[in-house]
Amino acid sequence: MLRRRIYVVLSVVAILAIGAGALWVSQNTGRREPKWGRGTLREAERAYYMDRIDGIIHRWQHMARYGEREIGTGRVAKPGFTCLVIDTTALAMWIERDGRVLPEYRTELPKGMTWTLRHCGPHKNAELASPARFRVRGLFSDRQPQERIVFVGQSDRTGFLEFSFNSSDRGHGHSSGTWNPTLTWKSRSKQDNDEEPYESILVTDAEYAEAQAGFSAADVPGNPDEPAEFTENQAAWRRIEKRLYQEIERHVEAEGFELRRLEVTCGPDCSAASAELRAGRSALLRGLAGGPSSRQAYLKIDHLGDDVWYVKSAPDPRFPGAMRGRRQLDLELLVCATGDVPKPRRDELLAQGRAKQAETPRPPSKWQVVLSNGATVAFVGVCESPSGGKDWWGPGGRPLRYVPHVNYEPYGRYREDHTIYEIAWRVSRPSVAGSSTRSSLEGCVGSYGRTIQDRYGQTIYEGLEVQGYAFKTSRRKATLTMGVRVGEGDFEWVHFRNISLVRGEDSGFEVVQSDESSPPRAAD
Repeated sequence: MLRRRIYVVLSVVAILAIGAGALWVSQNTGRREPKWGRGTLREAERAYYMDRIDGIIHRWQHMARYGEREIGTGRVAKPGFTCLVIDTTALAMWIERDGRVLPEYRTELPKGMTWTLRHCGPHKNAELASPARFRVRGLFSDRQPQERIVFVGQSDRTGFLEFSFNSSDRGHGHSSGTWNPTLTWKSRSKQDNDEEPYESILVTDAEYAEAQAGFSAADVPGNPDEPAEFTENQAAWRRIEKRLYQEIERHVEAEGFELRRLEVTCGPDCSAASAELRAGRSALLRGLAGGPSSRQAYLKIDHLGDDVWYVKSAPDPRFPGAMRGRRQLDLELLVCATGDVPKPRRDELLAQGRAKQAETPRPPSKWQVVLSNGATVAFVGVCESPSGGKDWWGPGGRPLRYVPHVNYEPYGRYREDHTIYEIAWRVSRPSVAGSSTRSSLEGCVGSYGRTIQDRYGQTIYEGLEVQGYAFKTSRRKATLTMGVRVGEGDFEWVHFRNISLVRGEDSGFEVVQSDESSPPRAAD
């Protein structure tokens, strides 16, 4: 009799536990939107605001870095009064130009937190009144004032978010506990006393009032520094961004997991993105559901049009050989910025998203050489920088008919009589220790290196190479010399001669190969 009662009690306990677990899953699955804005930051909420705020600070610095500047002093000379504005009272921050807010660069701050803004340096630590405005004065590091703006949101329950920046540097982080407002920032750099330093990036009320008198009454449509296509893509991304974070979190919870880390990266043209996440579950749910205690996933995110985005788990391109196992979380979802996706269209949109994310092999280059050491060198194409929204062409001037690389960020700013081009090539060589590549471009007056990304915002480490090169605008052709060494062997050289710098013009392109130990002399 006692044994029967024990079995009954255990059965009731098990049923109640299973019911509680089912109720938790159903509540999280059916919830349309996670409960943000209560001071206790959820993981996706924290990730969203950290990325959003840091991205706006980066764009403000970027606008000055690639704008006009005075030769010799590095002072920002671009017309227009561009400011980063932080308002801890209104819980918002934005970029404004000539007093007008650029809507794509505006964000609210997390509610339920106490926000403070401080002006720090080696001998100062003062709290700033809101709203506070900041303006980049110049770009030479040895003339920058030794100052830093520290921007902190404090929650009683989840710790704090911290952001800091000056004209050219920025940082951010989060931690539990209470932020220490007595900290000051010390610069390791020393200003050159012989050079006139820039003013503080803090805009005074008097300076802003004087600038207002010169603001134009005409409307300024968008950001004049960016092509219309990029602006439209960026606006679409901003409309979906917050909801995307929320929907990823909701679907992870629907699988019985709790989001532990989420990082979203927007692609170079804002028409696609990627996300990396890690999730886990409590000991109770692990005991009920079984299986691994943690999952991870890499997500590809594509815009399908009409404010609908497709999200699906995929192999991580940074680890192409990794096998998908039981610790991988498989997600597939549609996210609409304006509400739910209409049910009659779901199957159609899912098929469209799967087709868009299918791997599309790039056509092989028509201008490639296989060297005797086993390496292959291929010329890909040329385009004016920044290449986003522009047509690429081959070395003979003819249209390339596909886009090898998307980039909306200028490689540099040169004088009016200079033009910057992006030139792309591929080098593949046997995996032998000590192998290396050399390149030079005859006729250029400046070069720029940068990591390049795929359309999901991930760095391309192998295969395609893209560099920025500046030429005098009057120049119509150039010669690229490539040298490849495999193992301990000698360099073997290839000349891509007379590459056309003018779309539609053939400058007599030819490929010349040499296996000499030093590069052959380039013919102009």
